[in-house]
Amino acid sequence: MVTSRKSSFALAILLLLTASPARALCSEAVDREDRAVVILRCDGVVLAVEATAVRSPLAMMSSHPNAIQLDAGAIAIASSPRAPPFAALTPDAVASAVDGEWAILAEAGDTRATVWRGSVNLMARIDGSERLVQAQEIDAHTLDAGRAERLRRALHRALASP
Repeated sequence: MVTSRKSSFALAILLLLTASPARALCSEAVDREDRAVVILRCDGVVLAVEATAVRSPLAMMSSHPNAIQLDAGAIAIASSPRAPPFAALTPDAVASAVDGEWAILAEAGDTRATVWRGSVNLMARIDGSERLVQAQEIDAHTLDAGRAERLRRALHRALASP
């Protein structure tokens, strides 16, 4: 009877594991030229993240490869056409895009976007209002150019050496 229960339990665990959706394995490494930037790779998406950014840990990214929680700091994102939509969740907005290159800055009470390729939808959490940020758009809601360009260079280095 004990053997039968053990076998049934093992079979149930095996079935549960094989029925579970596949999880993406994400990787994390320091940028080879700028040690203040961390490169994350996950399911068709590459991110250049300020090392001081307050964000989702790698294990959470592996469980939820299509989103990152960014509480403070800046990230640059490149997603491929085959990747599912990607979202950056900040304390006051949700920024989402498909197939593009963009950066997000989260500061107290403010989320800013810079888009190099494609477009990003910014949805305010407080009222659900949305704003579409297009590539090369310059307005009060963009990152400062130096910070954005630093992350973009790291992102391009990472894309050039998979």
